[in-house]
Amino acid sequence: MTPENFVTQLRKAVVDENIAIYRDLFESTAPDAASDPYWKRALSFYDSLDEAGRRVLFEIMRQTSVDTVSNLLAVLDGVSALDSAREDFVLRTSSDPQQINGSLQDLFLEADERNRQ
Repeated sequence: MTPENFVTQLRKAVVDENIAIYRDLFESTAPDAASDPYWKRALSFYDSLDEAGRRVLFEIMRQTSVDTVSNLLAVLDGVSALDSAREDFVLRTSSDPQQINGSLQDLFLEADERNRQ
């Protein structure tokens, strides 16, 4: 797996598919049908928004997902460090000994920017 392929699949699975799942949940679940108090509040909030507000909510959710994945990739790339991590991370697949991390954050953010245009 190439670094480019990894970030493409990661963006699709973690950002795009999760936003689609949330959109479906918010659009198809009534607040009184939820049993979890958090979801009841979230669904009630969503129902209180107009269409423009709903679009903004999903934009915020998407950007939060992008930022979170980007921060994690920065740790894997060695750009950011965890307080207790003293060693570099090496990310590779079991079928290919070639290391794929090192520039994943940059590749991910570039792919996300291209996708938004």
